[in-house]
Amino acid sequence: MNRSFHRDIGYFCVGLILIYAISGVAVNHVDSWNPSYVITRSEHTLKDLPGAAESEEFEKALAKRLGINTPFRSRVRDSAEEVLFFYEGSRVSWNETKQQAYVETTEKRIGLFFANYLHLNKAKRAWTYVADVFAVLLIYLSLSGLFMVKGANGFGRRGWIFVGAGLVVPIVFYWVYA
Repeated sequence: MNRSFHRDIGYFCVGLILIYAISGVAVNHVDSWNPSYVITRSEHTLKDLPGAAESEEFEKALAKRLGINTPFRSRVRDSAEEVLFFYEGSRVSWNETKQQAYVETTEKRIGLFFANYLHLNKAKRAWTYVADVFAVLLIYLSLSGLFMVKGANGFGRRGWIFVGAGLVVPIVFYWVYA
């Protein structure tokens, strides 16, 4: 019966394990890259834009010349020569003196955004309960797996060595780095 439960719960958990594992690797390297978004930056020199930077006419001409088709959100004067334009998924910093636009565009990484959204529990509420049930199922899989193999390769003979090593790694890591 232990084997049947272990097998079926293991099958059930495969999708969640993959989401958490892939997201975990991605999020572990957050200092090197953004695992949820692709951020692109570009610089453009634009001459002869109509109107003042605070005008609607200027904003529309700027968006058109830069190829921004997403909705306009707001505009803020950042300094005497800089005006920031915010669009859905993009930010444009316009330098009036240099007549240059610095564009930063943000797009979701299709699979990783979803995985990170779940792994980091951005959904809150119901997902918290799903994650808690998943954690309990992983505890069950870990403990029931200890009794799956009998004899020389079982927990009583050599299995405990591997379990001990698996416990020693985080303890030593914490002891060294904490």
